[in-house]
Amino acid sequence: INAEYGSSFSQQGRVMELEVLSYIKTIQFQNGLRHGDYQRYRHYCSRKLKRMRKVLKIFHGKNRYVQREIDPSTITDPRFLTFFLIRVERCWAYAMQLKEETEEPRVRFHVLRRLKKAVRFAQVFVTAAQQHATKQTALEAEAYGLWIGGLLFVEKEKWEEALEKFLHSRVIFEQLGTVGSTERKSVFSSKVEEIDQSIRYCHYNLTGNQSADQVKLLDQVLKAKGLDSIKEKLDVALKENTQQATQTQRQIEWKGKTAEVKPDKLKSVVANCQKCILDLEESHSLDKTMELYDKLLVGFSDAVRILKDEIAENSKEATKTKLGPKKVEALLSNYNILLEYYNYQKVLHTADRNLLLADLFKDHFEGNKVVLPSSVKSSPKVEDLIRLYETLIENTTALMETRGADDVEHAKEMQARILTFKSLRCFYIALSYEEENKFVEALALLDRTSQLLSSAHLNYDKLKAPNQKELLRIEALDKKVIAERCIVNAKGFRLSLLNQNPIQTKVDTTVPSETQRTLKMSPHHS
Repeated sequence: INAEYGSSFSQQGRVMELEVLSYIKTIQFQNGLRHGDYQRYRHYCSRKLKRMRKVLKIFHGKNRYVQREIDPSTITDPRFLTFFLIRVERCWAYAMQLKEETEEPRVRFHVLRRLKKAVRFAQVFVTAAQQHATKQTALEAEAYGLWIGGLLFVEKEKWEEALEKFLHSRVIFEQLGTVGSTERKSVFSSKVEEIDQSIRYCHYNLTGNQSADQVKLLDQVLKAKGLDSIKEKLDVALKENTQQATQTQRQIEWKGKTAEVKPDKLKSVVANCQKCILDLEESHSLDKTMELYDKLLVGFSDAVRILKDEIAENSKEATKTKLGPKKVEALLSNYNILLEYYNYQKVLHTADRNLLLADLFKDHFEGNKVVLPSSVKSSPKVEDLIRLYETLIENTTALMETRGADDVEHAKEMQARILTFKSLRCFYIALSYEEENKFVEALALLDRTSQLLSSAHLNYDKLKAPNQKELLRIEALDKKVIAERCIVNAKGFRLSLLNQNPIQTKVDTTVPSETQRTLKMSPHHS
């Protein structure tokens, strides 16, 4: 899709997608409506339609104008959805401009003609969305069309029909605003607030009562014809949105909040990370696995860098941007959620990589035949393994702090893993002291390892669903500690014997002076 038409719509196979409200709000703020300049916005829509007609080859005759209607069922290019939407926006902007410029009675008829045309174009847009777009896009287009229809009925002073349109539109926008990123939710929320003002105005003209009871009004719309079908459509659309977001990583869930993956350069980086994660699950080669881990960590580092740059740039331009303070705040909130999430993912996969290396090094020290990665140039030493466990303790602590104390189960699991890695580190430090014949220190460290293992056991017992692999890890280490304590005791005892024997030999070979005198007096020694 041409970048000129924005990044808020895409084509997935044959199914088109357009984020209607987000796209409208962006072009409105950037082209005059931030200051209520409807004329400037209308001119922008006219220029955009002219450009799109050239790109989409929509011509109305060469010499004489011939009206050419576009059949929504025949479109194949997703840009047609934007074309239909901009036509509606131009008619609506013209009507609002006329209402602001003059209060002459004759102008009202012109406003009505513009709004009627907007409703007709909106119906074409809704039909195209229902036939070619995702369920969510179709519902969003339907709610937008209902809102435009409500504006026409308000201008005609048909308050009951206008109220029904607005209430239907509000129900759809409110439900669609329950999913998606923080920025997307704020767009739907502001639209619902705008519709609420129209609902109160219609209610006042119907009843003469200024305090509209929102609950009673919603009860009216719940009894309105066709709402059951709208509810079914909403359920399908929300389910589809959740599935697509999961598959394509268009949005992430973090600490109970949803954030949309943006900007576009971040999406490509995240897509590469997702591919690396899938390849890791299918990888059977150790060198390939380590290579994928390296690519994955570089990818998450790039994602973090991109988000930091975006946050810094948007923070500086917050006062100059055309998006408006609320949208800038929502955008920065979205970026901060993404930054924290991808930082967490980076540390998580770093810990996975370090644990894989630690298990390989451990098997190597135990004398098992293991193939080490080609990146490990020399035979690993005990110091290398100790250093890996220290890094794993740092990684796990960072994971626990990043996730926060709100997730109690996760915090307990991370605390148990930290104790496991501390016990492993302590165990291999004890082995290094054993190699230097410092058996007293080695025994003290083995006792400390046993204490850490007991604490780890207690923490795993508190978990609802403890990791069985980690339980096997600490049980195996517990057995090694018992065996190693026996070995260290035996070596220490043997060394003490060796240290005593030379002294005993020296005493035995030394002849006492009295014995020497007796031997000299003996005739056999004369």
